[in-house]
Amino acid sequence: MRLQQLSADQRKKNSMAFNYCFVGNPGTGKTTVARLFANVLKDSKNRRSNTFVECTAQTLKDEGADEFRLKLKKAAGGVLFIDEAYELDPVGDFKGKPIVAELLTAAEDKRDDLSIILAGYEDDI
Repeated sequence: MRLQQLSADQRKKNSMAFNYCFVGNPGTGKTTVARLFANVLKDSKNRRSNTFVECTAQTLKDEGADEFRLKLKKAAGGVLFIDEAYELDPVGDFKGKPIVAELLTAAEDKRDDLSIILAGYEDDI
């Protein structure tokens, strides 16, 4: 029992972030692959569920940081997928800045319980 506890504690200390960036032209299957990947993460026990929350960067900017935090909670245990992520550019657009700040915090603080997949076109992301 003690060995199992040490092993679990060690995994938490050395936890790897399962965050990804999928790039490709329109229609190449980025979203489809991300949905399938949510199942792979659960089946491999790297995530506790195959929850898949999908949104676009523009929607996140339109809804604001409070709504984004709700999406993060909804995606807990699974995957948050952000399409056209390049639109969150915090330098070029003040609406993207608070979303990016929340995203970076979540990527670090929730690394054991949430995978974030950003998607977009190779030239833009």
